[in-house]
Amino acid sequence: MRKMESDMSGPTGRVEKKRAMAAAAVAVILGFACSILTVAVYDRFFAQKVVAVDLAGYVAGQRDRFVSGEITATELTDNIEGILRRMGSGPKNEVLVLDGAVAGNVKRMELGAGRSDEKSGNDRRE
Repeated sequence: MRKMESDMSGPTGRVEKKRAMAAAAVAVILGFACSILTVAVYDRFFAQKVVAVDLAGYVAGQRDRFVSGEITATELTDNIEGILRRMGSGPKNEVLVLDGAVAGNVKRMELGAGRSDEKSGNDRRE
C-alpha cells in the first residue's frame, strides 16, 4: 500500500493524474459535441415540421384572375398544377396543413400570386 502512495506522490504520479484529467475532459467535450450534433441532425432531417398553406386563398385568387380575364383557362390550370407539384416536391419531413386549420407561429408556404391584386413573376399575358 505504501508503495502505491509513494508512486502517486512523485513527479510521475502527478503527470499521470494530469493525463487522466485531460482524458476525462476530452471525453466530456466529445460527448457534449456528439450530443449537439445528434440533435442538430435529427432536427434538420428527421423531425416533422408543420408548414401552413393557404391553398383556398390561392385558388380563389386564380379564379378571380380568370373571371376578370387576366389569365386564360390554360394558364389557370397550369398555375394550379404548378402549385400542386411545388407542394409535393418539398422536403419529406415537412407536413403541409391548410392555413385555416393552423393557429400559432408556424412556417408558411408562399404560393405566389393568388389574389387578384397581386402580380406573379410567371404570368404569361397575351
